[in-house]
Formats: sequence, structure tokens, C-alpha cells
Amino acid sequence: MTGLECLKKEMLAKGFTRQQTESKTVVGVLDILSCANGRYSDMDRLESEIKLLEERKNNLWETCREYESKADACKKDLEEITQAINKVSDKCYNQTVQYVNAFFEALNACETQEARDALKVAQTFINSVDVDTKYDNTAFIIGLASILSHGKIGAIDELRKINKKIPKVEFECKPYVRYGGRFKEWEVSEEKKRI
Repeated sequence: MTGLECLKKEMLAKGFTRQQTESKTVVGVLDILSCANGRYSDMDRLESEIKLLEERKNNLWETCREYESKADACKKDLEEITQAINKVSDKCYNQTVQYVNAFFEALNACETQEARDALKVAQTFINSVDVDTKYDNTAFIIGLASILSHGKIGAIDELRKINKKIPKVEFECKPYVRYGGRFKEWEVSEEKKRI
């Protein structure tokens, strides 16, 4: 125990208050009486700095614990996110593998090379088309039917039944007429809606 601590203890025993024992006057009087040349003042200043540093250290430890807690929470969230992403990606991967396997099974089940070729073209068509509207869906069905029937169902003719504004190209062959030259032998027309 230092001399300053002994003095403060004696002052408390004699009835002085804690505030009185902590005043700078006590340190100054002890310095004067002991002829310490400011040693107790320096010691008091150092003790105050030590208290401040201990408070800072405690605050830093508390902040550190908060950051550790936040880091643990972030790690936990990251693990949950990773698991969720892995679950979704595994599901998508498995669905894709099943889709590809089912396609190859269907391809192997085709009896002729023409059927296999038609199925490949149809699959390419299916994979390259986005259906956003009912009209797109109708056009998709008609296009797929045209592919699978090897063109026997005219996709444009079927679409024209739905949308009269689709241009129509007609060729008329006239015997003994020479095509070309300066006369126009073709015409683009749009069917008018009948009221």
C-alpha cells in the first residue's frame, strides 16, 4: 500500500468523506509534508491515467465482445444462406439432370431417324422460345405442331386464322406468262376485317 493510500484510509477512519479523500488538496498536502518534490502528484496523475486506461480497456473489451457476437451472427447467417442456396441449386441441378435423362430416353424410344430428328428440332425450339402471353402460347403450340408434322401444318396459315394482320404471300402460276421484266407479278395484301 502506498503512502497516499494509507493517508486516504486514515482520513476515512477519521470521518472524512470519500470525495474529500479524493481531492487534489490531499495529494498536495502529502507532497509538502513528506518533501516528496511532486512524487505524490505524479503518482496521483498516473493513477488517474491508469483508471482511464482501465475504463478504456473495459470499453474496448465490451466492444470486442459485441463485434465477436455480430461476427458469429454473420457466420451463422452465411451458413444458412449457403445451405439455402445449395438446396435450391441441388434441386435445380437434379431437375435438369432428370429433364435431360427423360429427353434421351424419349429420343432412344423413337423408332426412326426422322422421328429422332423431329424430336431434336422440337426440343431445340422448346428451349429457345419464351412464352409470355396467351398469344405467345398459341404461336408456340402452332410452331411446335408444324415442327412435329414436318411442315404439314402450316404455322403461318394457322396463325393467320388468329391474327388477320399477318402478311400473306400468294403465288399464282399462269401458264405461258413470262415472269420478270418490267411488270410486277406479285402482290402483298392484308385481309380486311369484315363487319
